[in-house]
Amino acid sequence: MSRRRVATSRIKDVEDPRVRAVQAAYLHAECKLTQLEVAGALRTSQPHVSRLLKLAMENGWLEKRLVLNRAALGEQLTEALASLSDRNLVQVLASYAPQDEEVKVVDARVFPSAPALTERLGRFARAASGRVAELLADVEVVGVTWGATIENVIANLDGINVASPLRKQRVVTPLSGELLQGSEVQYSSSVLAHRLNRLLNGPTAEPSISLTAIPAFVPNQNPKMQRALLEEIRMRDNYQQVFGTAKSGGLVSRIDCVLTSIGPYEIPLGAKIFELMQATRASHEDLRTLVSGDFAGTLLAKPGLDSRLRDKVESFNACWTGITLKQFKDVALRAHKDQRKPGNVVIAAGKEKASVLLEAVRRGLVNQVIVDQALANQLLVLCGAEK
Repeated sequence: MSRRRVATSRIKDVEDPRVRAVQAAYLHAECKLTQLEVAGALRTSQPHVSRLLKLAMENGWLEKRLVLNRAALGEQLTEALASLSDRNLVQVLASYAPQDEEVKVVDARVFPSAPALTERLGRFARAASGRVAELLADVEVVGVTWGATIENVIANLDGINVASPLRKQRVVTPLSGELLQGSEVQYSSSVLAHRLNRLLNGPTAEPSISLTAIPAFVPNQNPKMQRALLEEIRMRDNYQQVFGTAKSGGLVSRIDCVLTSIGPYEIPLGAKIFELMQATRASHEDLRTLVSGDFAGTLLAKPGLDSRLRDKVESFNACWTGITLKQFKDVALRAHKDQRKPGNVVIAAGKEKASVLLEAVRRGLVNQVIVDQALANQLLVLCGAEK
C-alpha cells in the first residue's frame, strides 16, 4: 500500500483545532498531499485546511520554503538580478582605484543592516548567501578564506540549492593554515572549504584538500629556524597542491572565485590579532601605525610609508603561510580579463571595515563586494560621495 494511502486511511476524527492543524501540516508537508486531498482525508473543506495550515505555520509547526523557478525565468532572471547591483557604489569604488589600476569593482550588492549589533552578522549572512549562491553557479575552482563572516554565509548556503545544474564537480580549496589560538575550529579555512565542497558537490564528493596541519603563522624570533620551518611547510604535498611550487602553479593559479572577508581598521585579524603579534613580535602600536588592516590574513601597509617601514610590514607578512597579496592580485586580474569569473568577492558588514576595504580596492584586489548598508554608507562618506 502506498504511503499516501496508509497516511490517509488512519486519520481519526479529532476536533481539536491544534491537533487538526498538526494532522494537516503532516499530510501536506510529509505526504505531499494537496490542500484538496488533505481536506478529503480530514473530512473537511479546502478553505478550512488552508486555515489549519496557517495555524500550523503561526505555531512554528510548518515552514514554508520558497524556491525560485530559474528555468521558467530564463534570461529575465539575469536581467533582473543585474539591476540589483548598487551602480552608485560601483562607480564610486571604481573611481577610487587609481586610473592606471586595471582591476576595478564591477558589482556591489548592499543588504540592510540589523538594528542590533548582536543580530548584524546572522541577518547579513542570510541575505548575502543568495548572492554568493548565484556567483558560485558556474565556477570551477573556489578558494575559501576563514572567519565568522564566511562561516555564517556557508551555513546559510545549506538551505539553498547550490549544486551545479550540469552536475560538474567543482574544486574547493582552503587558502590558509590554522590559527591556533582560540577554539573556533568552525571558522578555519580548511573546515569551511570542506563544508562548501559538500554543499557544491554532494555529501559523497571527494574530500577537499586540508591545511589543518599547517600553522597560519611561523614566528620570526629566530630567522634561521623560521626559514627552515617555512621550507619544510612548502615541501608538503597538501601545501603544494594549493599553492604550487617554484616550477608549477597549484590550485591558487586556477581559482575563479575567492570568498573572503576583511578585518576592521587598525585591528588586523580582529580577535586573532594577538596571535599575529606573537608571531611577528609587533606591538599593537606598530600595527596601528603601519597597517590599515588585513585582507584575509595578509596585512595591508598604510599608504605613504617609506621603504624601510614597508619592508617591516613585509617582514610581518613573511610569517603568514596562507595566500599572499600577489596571489590575490593574480585572481583579480584573471577575473578582470574574463568577467564570467567572479574573482575576489569581499563579504563584509560594519562601517569599521570601510577604510580597509578602500585600501584593498585601491590596490586592485577586489572584483565584487557584498556589504551591509552601514558599510556602504561609510564607504560613500570616506569617498566624499555620501547620499
